[in-house]
Amino acid sequence: MHFEQRSFYSNQLEKEMPFNVYGHAGKAVLVFPSSGGSQNEYADFGMIASCSSFIEKGLLRFYTAASYDNESWLANNKSPHEMAENRLMKWPKHIDVTKITLYKNLFP
Repeated sequence: MHFEQRSFYSNQLEKEMPFNVYGHAGKAVLVFPSSGGSQNEYADFGMIASCSSFIEKGLLRFYTAASYDNESWLANNKSPHEMAENRLMKWPKHIDVTKITLYKNLFP
């Protein structure tokens, strides 16, 4: 199975954001980890293995994103205002740019 570890700098979050790619072709599936999880969580829980036949046939390509929760809802060192701002303002903008970037790469 084709596997890549990638990352890109998110201007919205002001940090490098890692993600994994599983598969060489197929419909794009963007996966988010549970609270505080990493981009490896989906595979660690066996979900990529469960979908491997679809991935290997080129029907699906999974993009697994890293969580930002440790800098928003789980950031105990930040004020409630900062936590909410990070989650409700920065994160949605980051996701929109991520989707646009992925689709530009998939469909040049």
